[in-house]
Amino acid sequence: SENKANAFYTHFNKKFALTGEIDYERNGNHFYGFNEEDTVIDKNEIKQVFNAIGAKISIASYDTDTGEINYKGALGYTHYFDKYAAKENNVILDLSVTKMMNKEIYGVDFGVDFNNYSSEIINPLNPVVVPLPGPNSVETVNNTIIKVIPNITTSGDKWYARVGLGIFADVNDKTSFHFYPNAEAKYSFHDIFVPYIGINGGLERNSFRSLTTENSFLLSQVNLQNTNTRYNIYAGIRGSISNKISFNAQVSRKSVYGNALFFTDTLYSIQNKMNVLYDSMDVTEINAQLMYDQSEKLRVYVNGKYSFFSPLNQDYVWYTPALDITVGGVYDLANKILVRADLFFLGNRKAKSLAFVDGAELNKDNTYSIDLKPVI
Repeated sequence: SENKANAFYTHFNKKFALTGEIDYERNGNHFYGFNEEDTVIDKNEIKQVFNAIGAKISIASYDTDTGEINYKGALGYTHYFDKYAAKENNVILDLSVTKMMNKEIYGVDFGVDFNNYSSEIINPLNPVVVPLPGPNSVETVNNTIIKVIPNITTSGDKWYARVGLGIFADVNDKTSFHFYPNAEAKYSFHDIFVPYIGINGGLERNSFRSLTTENSFLLSQVNLQNTNTRYNIYAGIRGSISNKISFNAQVSRKSVYGNALFFTDTLYSIQNKMNVLYDSMDVTEINAQLMYDQSEKLRVYVNGKYSFFSPLNQDYVWYTPALDITVGGVYDLANKILVRADLFFLGNRKAKSLAFVDGAELNKDNTYSIDLKPVI
């Protein structure tokens, strides 16, 4: 089940808008995937519930006078917790300031992301003979990401260019600094073909909420590490074949440290929960998009992505398909009702298992990999 509620209020001034909002989410599932013939478990014992309560206040200016400083900022707080005593507090501050001077736009993006995660320490199902923590022992992890991204944007009738630098601080038990290029350029040929090229990178938080949103069958006790995309170089071309058909094709190459991957847990559960590990890898992606847009009534699109992975430590990039295709559309009924449909295709994937199952292959770290068929 998925439940969501949101309420907001916006106050408009001549030069800015101030918004306040509150949010609530409640999502539930069950940890299925065990043999009922040899395991007797009450349904309530395998139930999981995630709750998120949040509030945010934001402000944005829209001064159109040349040379004036425009800004937008937001301060938000979210409390996230599950049924098994795992909880997380997240505070995010974002601020962006821009100023036009001559034909250039000078800007600075600043952000602070503080995260506090705590969970009860649990014992393995088959513990070794060593002192183990008590049933109510709690482990707490604090982490702060601070970012400063200065940038300059300039443009002409047919071209656009932006150059900047991303400066990130990862504050944990110790502080580490990361620097990322941030640049993009594009040129328009008669508004029909627009080739572009760019490079960027950044530090992305993996929180208990983000991981369980992607995979709601995780243990409540997980290791949190941030994903460091050292660089992402991309180039492509987008444009129009006709007044109804547009396209975008892109190739990219990126280096990622600490990419989150999932695997079936056998240490703390009866193989009906999952855990997370992190690996570094180089990724080459080929993306293509084709869209048919008939005025405002009908829009049909095809998105396709093929990825080449080179993981550093793992044999495969677990549960991640090389081929990912989406076909979808939106139809407007009498300008009142939108009808949407999507068809997803995920190609072959590899799953990691710590225990042997039929058809599994042995990995170099003495674990096992299982082939998963494509799904639609």
